Amino acid sequence: MIDRYLDRIGFSGPVRRDAETLAALQLATMMTVPFENLDVFAGLRPSTLPDWSVPKVVERRRGGWCFEINGAFGAVLTEMGFDVAYHSARVHSAGAWGPALDHLCLVVNAGGERWLVDAGFGDSAVTPVALDARERQERRPRDVRIVDVLEGWVYQERTGDDAWENQYLIDPVPRPLAAFQGRSDALATGDGGGHFTAKPFATRALDGEGSRVWLLKDRVEFRRGDGHQPRTSIPVGRGEWGDVLWVWFGLEAPVGVLERVATR
Repeated sequence: MIDRYLDRIGFSGPVRRDAETLAALQLATMMTVPFENLDVFAGLRPSTLPDWSVPKVVERRRGGWCFEINGAFGAVLTEMGFDVAYHSARVHSAGAWGPALDHLCLVVNAGGERWLVDAGFGDSAVTPVALDARERQERRPRDVRIVDVLEGWVYQERTGDDAWENQYLIDPVPRPLAAFQGRSDALATGDGGGHFTAKPFATRALDGEGSRVWLLKDRVEFRRGDGHQPRTSIPVGRGEWGDVLWVWFGLEAPVGVLERVATR
């Protein structure tokens, strides 16, 4: 599994159980494994277990959402000998915290430190975040920090000189992957709220400096540089959507996706 995953993400460096290797693996994953909702948009209910996520990412060369990307990445890191734990996070949106198990992130021990590792949250830090540090940490696309609260740890990103934005609240108690299935099913059917079933999307990092590409229903967007730079947008017609998906993400749309794009 390790060699096949490394081939999938184009990683050719030495594999060591240290923080530098962990950072390189996360960046390579975020540049090659898109955060995308195409299976869910097509009406499927993905499993949160590695026997679904690993073949999807490796053999099918697809991406997915947090339960799939971080689920597969965590399984591979464990196989490499890293100490990996799966954690529930409550996503912050519209001024409020979402429900438990809303997001899956990883806590990985490497180099004598604990690291927040998250390759499945879209436009977030492309390298691990020191979980036990409380000062500002320089990351791309934006600087980050960890804040202690009664319920756990809050992951924040810097939006201005003295402005910070909550991203999610991490439960410090690890969970088994199977515990996320109920929330995954609710999001996949639309019963859990959110945007995953409403419109198709795919996004990935373009480099380690914060550049990123997004494919949305009717346009493709690019950002060059860090998370404080403006995006540029190019319209994408319904008949072009599948071609753009292939060119920028190397993905073929699952059965039913292009038809739904054309009718929504």
